Amino acid sequence: FLYQKVGEKLAANNILSLSAEDLYEEIITPMIKETQSYLQAHTKEFDQFTFSDNGIKSSFLIVKRLKQTDKNLSFMVRCSIEKDSHSHLVFTVNGVSFTMIRVQTAHFYLGRFPVTQRLWRAVMGTNEQCLYKRDNYPVEKVSWYDCQNFIQRLSLITGKSFRLPTEAEWEYAAKGGAHSKRFNYAGGNNSNEVAWHKGNSRENLHEVGLKRPNELGLYDMSGNVYEWCEDGYKTRQDDEVSARGVRGGNYLANKEYCRITSRYAITPNYRDHGIGFRLALTL
Repeated sequence: FLYQKVGEKLAANNILSLSAEDLYEEIITPMIKETQSYLQAHTKEFDQFTFSDNGIKSSFLIVKRLKQTDKNLSFMVRCSIEKDSHSHLVFTVNGVSFTMIRVQTAHFYLGRFPVTQRLWRAVMGTNEQCLYKRDNYPVEKVSWYDCQNFIQRLSLITGKSFRLPTEAEWEYAAKGGAHSKRFNYAGGNNSNEVAWHKGNSRENLHEVGLKRPNELGLYDMSGNVYEWCEDGYKTRQDDEVSARGVRGGNYLANKEYCRITSRYAITPNYRDHGIGFRLALTL
């Protein structure tokens, strides 16, 4: 229901403005009515269900809290979407723009850069968890679950269904897709030209986009931060476990771990200052 309402507001001009009052009047109240109508029509399907006046009144507390945070984190969300001449999608959320590059023949888009701290803050309100606090540095110290929370909020703002890339999508894009030149690293065979790793980073995180991109114009797919993938980690025997795959290596890893084919498994609740993520989108 929420995605439908936001999508309707975006459909006209790709701009969404949602104040605390709008939230209550246009989303919370209709959602309450939809829930009540559903329960009345399906009373026999529930053994016990209570939708009290206190439950309804609690929505006012949401609005009150939003008003309190408006001074520091504006809940007035502004989003625009446009296409450039190369079929890339450019999104702007609260004044912060990011580009999704189309991976041709694979029919999905991937973020030109890892999610930056500036974009994370535009969506989530803070980047206090990061060890290195710089706008154009990749966001780090985020778990797989943290990424899902960010993606859910971003999808609500834009009306698009963002997600993490699967391991297969990540590797295909890192190799350059249909334009692949079969490099060992994303963008070349010389790791120093395309990646920040233990041998050249001086053990410091770096701003995104300083190294050479790969054949698709994707930056930092090797090195700087590991990137979470959506699917569970699978072995050669196709046994799926609860861990999630991370790809690409990071600024503290030996260059061998920054190879396109290098894989690593981490539990989804783990946070580390060398792990970030990149957005994927299928239209």
